[in-house]
Amino acid sequence: MHLHNLTLHDFGAYQGRHSLDLRVKPKRPIVLIGGLNGCGKTTLLDAIQLVLYGPRARCSGRGNRSYDTYLRESINRAADASRGAELRLEFSITVEGRPRTYEVARTWFASGKQVRESLAVSVDGKYDETISETWAEHVEEILPLEVASLFFFDGEKVEQLADPERAAGVIEAAVQSLLGVRAVEQ
Repeated sequence: MHLHNLTLHDFGAYQGRHSLDLRVKPKRPIVLIGGLNGCGKTTLLDAIQLVLYGPRARCSGRGNRSYDTYLRESINRAADASRGAELRLEFSITVEGRPRTYEVARTWFASGKQVRESLAVSVDGKYDETISETWAEHVEEILPLEVASLFFFDGEKVEQLADPERAAGVIEAAVQSLLGVRAVEQ
C-alpha cells in the first residue's frame, strides 16, 4: 500500500481544507511528521485510521465514547456542525498484478442529535458502489486493522517497538492477525 494524499476538511484542529502529500521517494521511504505538542500530528494518524476503518478505528482521543459522539466532537469547533467534516485518503495497491488507485472519502455531519455518515470509494477514478458498501471487509484484505498499527504509529508506539520486552508482543499480535490465527483461536 502506497499512500498518496490525505485531505482533511474541518476535522479536529484542522479548520477548512488541508491536504498532505504522503508520497515517498526511493531514497526517502518513510513519511515522518514532526511538530510541537498540540499541533495536530496525532490528529493526522487518527484521520488515516478513521477514513480506513470507520467505527473500528483506534483513534487516540475516542476513549469510551460512542462512534457518533466521537464523529460529532471531531468536527472542527469553528466549523458549522451541520456542514460536517470530511476525510479523503488516496493510495495505490497492486491487485492481481495490476496497480490500482483507491480514494476513500468518509464524510459526516451533525443534524440535531443525530450524526449522518457516508462513505464513498473510487477505484482508478471511478466510484465503486460494491466496494463502498462492503468497505469494512475489503479494507481488511488490503490492510487488516491489527497490522495497521505497525505502519501508522506515534512516538509512544516507537517506544513500544524499541523495547525488546514489549516489541515481541506487539509484533506477535500483528502477525497473528495477518495470518488469521486470532480468528481460528476465537
